[in-house]
Amino acid sequence: MEIKPLVSINDLIEKKDYHFFIPSYQRGYRWDENEVKNLLEDFAEFENNAEKEDFYCLQPLVVKKEKKYFRVIDGQQRLTTIYLILKALENLLKEEYQVNDFFTIEYETRTESQEFLEDISKKNEQEAKKNIDFWYMYKNFHFIKNWLNESIKNNKITPRRLSELLLSKSRNDGIKFIWYEIEKNEKEEDVFTRLNIGKIPLTNAELIKALFLFQIKKRHNNKDIIQKEQNILVSEWDNIEISLQNDRFFHFLFKEKYDKPSRIEFIFDLIADDLEVEIENLKNDDEKRSFYIFNEYIDSYDKARKLWKKVKYYYRVFEELYNNLQYYHLVGYLTNKNTSKSIAEIIEWYKNLSKDKFLKRLKDEIIIKDIDKIEDLDYYKNKSKISDILFLFNILISIESRFFRYPFDLHKKEKWSLEHINPQNPLEMSEEEKEEVLKGYIDDEKYKEEIENVLKIKDVDKYNEIIRKIIDYDDDSLGNLTLLSQSINSSIGNNFFKYKRKEIINLDKDSKFVPPATKLVFLKYFTQEPKSLYKWEIEDKKSYIEEIKNRLKSFGGE
Repeated sequence: MEIKPLVSINDLIEKKDYHFFIPSYQRGYRWDENEVKNLLEDFAEFENNAEKEDFYCLQPLVVKKEKKYFRVIDGQQRLTTIYLILKALENLLKEEYQVNDFFTIEYETRTESQEFLEDISKKNEQEAKKNIDFWYMYKNFHFIKNWLNESIKNNKITPRRLSELLLSKSRNDGIKFIWYEIEKNEKEEDVFTRLNIGKIPLTNAELIKALFLFQIKKRHNNKDIIQKEQNILVSEWDNIEISLQNDRFFHFLFKEKYDKPSRIEFIFDLIADDLEVEIENLKNDDEKRSFYIFNEYIDSYDKARKLWKKVKYYYRVFEELYNNLQYYHLVGYLTNKNTSKSIAEIIEWYKNLSKDKFLKRLKDEIIIKDIDKIEDLDYYKNKSKISDILFLFNILISIESRFFRYPFDLHKKEKWSLEHINPQNPLEMSEEEKEEVLKGYIDDEKYKEEIENVLKIKDVDKYNEIIRKIIDYDDDSLGNLTLLSQSINSSIGNNFFKYKRKEIINLDKDSKFVPPATKLVFLKYFTQEPKSLYKWEIEDKKSYIEEIKNRLKSFGGE
C-alpha cells in the first residue's frame, strides 16, 4: 500500500482528475446526523483554536487508481459528507470564490445516486424516499444547511470562514485527507476487510448484501448483466428496508425492543434460525450470527438466489398480514401480549394453512375460556391474565372500528400497568387532599348539603365517612381496572374518578396515546344511562364487565 502526501479538500476541487468510484461491495451512505454534527463541530472548534500553520487531518481515504477514476476502498462516508458540506456552501463558493465544480462520486450499484447528489439542492422529500441512500444524503444535506444557520447565531463559525478552511491552498493549514493508494496487484476486497478489522464494523445487513452481490458478480462475465442484476437486488433491498422503517408496519411483528440499524436484519435473523447450518461455537446471541450462517450457506449463485427469494417471501407475508386489518390486530396481539408468540411460528401457520384455517388458528391461540368467571379475577392474584384480557378487549374494539389500527409501535414504547378506575387507597390522602376531593363533588345533588356541612366543621372522620359513600374504594376486581401506561398512571395518581376522567380527556386532546377501551371507560360509553359522570358506580362496573364478556364471546370465547 502506497502512502501519498496529504491531499487537501482544495486539491480535490481544483485538480480536475479526482473522480471517485464506490464499488458494489461497499455499504451505502449511512452517516446519521450525530456523525455529521460531530464533524462540523470539529471543523468549527479547529478553525477557532488552530495556530496559523495547523491543519485538520481527516481519517484515511483508501483508494485504488483505475484509468479514469479512483476506486474508494475506505473513507466513503467522510468523502460523501465533505461533498454534502460543499453543496450546502455552493452558492457562496460560486459567487465569492469562483468554484463551479467539485470532485465527482460515482456508484457502481446505484448509478442514479451520482445525479441525486449533484442536484441535491433541487431535490424534495418525496424523491429522497425512493431509496435509502438518497434519504441519508437528503437528510444530512438539510441538517448541514440548518447547522450553518445556527452556527452564525451561536457565533461558532460563519459559512465564509468554513469555506476558507475548506479551500485553503497552503500546505500547512486547511483540511486534508491522509491518502492511501493501494498497488494495482492488491485485491481491494482483502484490503477492505483488513482495514475494517478493529473499526466500527459493518452491520450484518451490509455484510450479507456483499454475499449476494459477490455471487452475482461471480456468476456472470458480462459487466452490463452484472450491474443490471445487482441494481435489481439493491432496489428490492431498499424497498424492503424503507418499508420496515415505518414503525407502524414494523412493530406489530414482535414484542422485544429492536435497536439494530437495518431492519431487514429482522428477516435475516428469522431465516437464519431455519437454515440447517451448523457452526461450531456459534452463540445464539452473537451479533453477527445470521451473517456467519448465511456465509456458510451461500456457496453458489443458486443458493444465493434461493435465499433472496425467501427474504422477499417473508416480506410479502408481513405485507399481507399488515394490509388485512383482522390479521394485523390478531397477529399484533399474539406477538405483543404477556405470553407472546413468535412471528416465525405465525409465518409457518400462514405458509401451511388456507386463509380460513389460518384465521381460525389465530383465534384458537387467543380465545379466552371461562368468560363468565372473569369478574372474579383479582388484581393481586391474576394481574397477568387481567392485562391480557384488557389488551385483547382494546384489540377487539379496534377491529370493530375497521378504520382504526391499534398502534403497536406506540404500545411498545410504554410500560403498561393496571389502573384502578376508582382510587385504590383514597383514605390515605392528606386532610388537604380530601378537602379538595370533596369540593370537587359539591355539585353532586346527592351529597351537596352533607359535603358543605362537613367542610365547615373540618372533621376528618366525617371526610372519610363521605368518601366511603362516594366510592367503593376497596375494589381490586376486573370491573374496577383498566389498561394505562405507567407514565400516565403515575401522573393521574391515586385520584378520584372525576379527576382521572378529566385528565384522560385532556391527554386524548393532546394526542397522547390512551388505549381506546380506557378512553371509553372514562367516558362511561358502556353504561346506557349513567347516573353521574363524577364517579364510577356499581352499575358502571356491571355494564363494563358485561361489555367485555360480550366482546370475548362474540370473538369465540367460552
